[in-house]
Amino acid sequence: MKEILRKHPRFLQLLDQLCEQSLDQEGADEISRIVKSDPAARDYYIRYLEVHTSLYWDLAVPSTGLSSRDNEVEIQHSGSSDARLKQLVERFLDDAAIEPIGSSQNVQVSKDHSFATSATLMSRKIKWGLVSSGLVLVLILIGFWRLPEQSPQDQLTKKTAPSIEITQEKIVENKASQKGVEDDLPPKLPDIKWHHKPSSRSVADVTPDRSESLDAPKQVAALTNDDQVVSAINSRIEQGWLDQSLQPSPVAEDHEWVRRVYLDLAGRIPTPAEVEQFLHDKRPARERRLVDRLLESPEFAMNWSTRWTNLLVGRSPNERVDRLALLKYLRSSIIDNRPWSLVVNDLISAQGDSKKNGPANFLVAHLNNQAVPATAFVARTLLGTQIQCAQCHKHPFYETTQQQFWELNSFFKQAKVVFSPAMQTGNKKKGQGAYQLTDQKIGGPTYFETRTGLMRVAYPRFNGHKVSDDKSISRRQELAKLLTEGDDPLIAQAFVNRTWSHFFGYGFTLPIDDLGPHNPPSHPELFKILSRSFVANGYDIKRLVRCICLSTPYRLSSRAIPQNKQDTPQWGEPPAFARMYFKPLSPEQLYDSLIEISGYYPRTANEWNKHIHARESWVLQFVDSRDNDENDESNHFQGTITQALMMMNGELVNETISPDENMLTSSLVEATGSDIEKFESVCLAILSRKPTPSEIALFRKMTSQLREAGNPAERKQMLAGQLEDAMWAYLNSSEFIINH
Repeated sequence: MKEILRKHPRFLQLLDQLCEQSLDQEGADEISRIVKSDPAARDYYIRYLEVHTSLYWDLAVPSTGLSSRDNEVEIQHSGSSDARLKQLVERFLDDAAIEPIGSSQNVQVSKDHSFATSATLMSRKIKWGLVSSGLVLVLILIGFWRLPEQSPQDQLTKKTAPSIEITQEKIVENKASQKGVEDDLPPKLPDIKWHHKPSSRSVADVTPDRSESLDAPKQVAALTNDDQVVSAINSRIEQGWLDQSLQPSPVAEDHEWVRRVYLDLAGRIPTPAEVEQFLHDKRPARERRLVDRLLESPEFAMNWSTRWTNLLVGRSPNERVDRLALLKYLRSSIIDNRPWSLVVNDLISAQGDSKKNGPANFLVAHLNNQAVPATAFVARTLLGTQIQCAQCHKHPFYETTQQQFWELNSFFKQAKVVFSPAMQTGNKKKGQGAYQLTDQKIGGPTYFETRTGLMRVAYPRFNGHKVSDDKSISRRQELAKLLTEGDDPLIAQAFVNRTWSHFFGYGFTLPIDDLGPHNPPSHPELFKILSRSFVANGYDIKRLVRCICLSTPYRLSSRAIPQNKQDTPQWGEPPAFARMYFKPLSPEQLYDSLIEISGYYPRTANEWNKHIHARESWVLQFVDSRDNDENDESNHFQGTITQALMMMNGELVNETISPDENMLTSSLVEATGSDIEKFESVCLAILSRKPTPSEIALFRKMTSQLREAGNPAERKQMLAGQLEDAMWAYLNSSEFIINH
């Protein structure tokens, strides 16, 4: 799969669009070209269709009703050859002409079926159901042909039903061609690597990992010294530039870097005083001092806790969830530098009142629908693996079965969310009531239904560990222990990947929450070093952040040069980090930055509480919740008409630029000094830089009108209006809305 993605970077994305029924004509043509030109891609395409169309078998019809062309395909029960089978595969590929959404086709079907005998409009699902049946039939025939010898069961089947006759002599005769058939068959998919090392106390047989190859990262040692980690980041990224014949962009200017680090760590743009302080600091290691100061600031704790609150429970309101309680818990954890492993332990095993015990809100938010959302969220958010499709069928990319999904789900069998009403005191109620996360005294397995309607059982098992199903054992506590076992567990890999993505805009994998052998990291050795070092350093979040912020790639400019224009992860290419990629501001970053420009950024605990409630209410205008099995939500903030209208004429922006509301504008109007210096202060406050010569020339043209003012009061009013216009223009520039 790795080789296929190297040749065709968009192949997997196009297949996903095909499965999601969002493929356009251009994408359909591109898949057709890839499948016809690359045998390996063709085989992967067959496997993909086999998995993703199996849900539509109930819509399929017998092969006699496919089309007149299909009826011409005849399979001889004797004398079938490798060439004939390969031709059959090609015939089905030709029949399965890929069409974009909205296309249709008239199909003649047999009178023996319940469908109309005249030409009818066939839906996309039915069409792929027909193709699925044919493809699976071909794969079964190929599998029978490859059998080196017949088992007693095969001989019994041969007596009762016609089959393809394959003799040992025929296999010997076609030995050369047989190798070609084996090469064309899709390889066996590897297991999820929940854990770097197989556990010594595993009690179950674990399928051997088949992801090891010549391209697999070599064994690397964990680094416990920060300078060594920074050096490892620099050397591995630089080696990637050499391998891809890229040159890095120049180092970012000081004002560009200081704005970037404030947005990434503090969640807001810096004040003019903070920019000037860094620019005037000429001592060595000033970058380290700034990063260390921000890491210990309340802004970093609030920014980090806000981001992870959104990841864990979303932005949408939920009557069961107390977002503020979860945010306060995460904030205190980062202030105390609580190891990430213990935070994960708390999130998985928490119990009690969601208003009083912050980490309980994670599972309170997702313990619905037989704990399916909880299973999917734990895997995706904390382990970086997307196993949600295995709820109903085998995972299309690695050996994650429906059984394994429900085995992980079984750890949440005991968990239950109950509502505790407000206490009654006389004629008054005390409190508002709360949701409680508790564990019931329940043992035994979890039951699930297969696609064929069979009921099966699943016992709590993770990474080869089978936990006792006795009702006295807390399954969630056992799972919390298993998640942190080993020197490179998935919780470390997932956290490192998310953290790297936060600072660079792209992680080592795309998407960042889909780790696995099917999705190799862009820099495998560096990824291993960072995740192993994260574990060896006690899951220290601040140390990981510090090393990333002090690395050479993070110090680069966002300006592309001709020698690295081909570094385009936005088009699906693996990122080389030869420059800093553009990152749109999040709603929270924009809100906090506007409040900072206004001069009302919170400084005390009481101000923070009011600020958080006001910010969450403002952010909700850009969020829609989705009613699905994964409790997802959509964010229509970045690059949308809603965002543009808000920036041009929104209430918050109008308050930010109003001289009556903005402390900066009102102080500049009354301050002494030249008018040009006042416009420069506006530029520094919003864009964290001095104005360019062309901007200064525009300021001079604007201030020339002030000479026409009749008296000082009128002049101040005109100046305030011009400063307001300048602020509006800067706020609506792409330079402000982008972290670069």
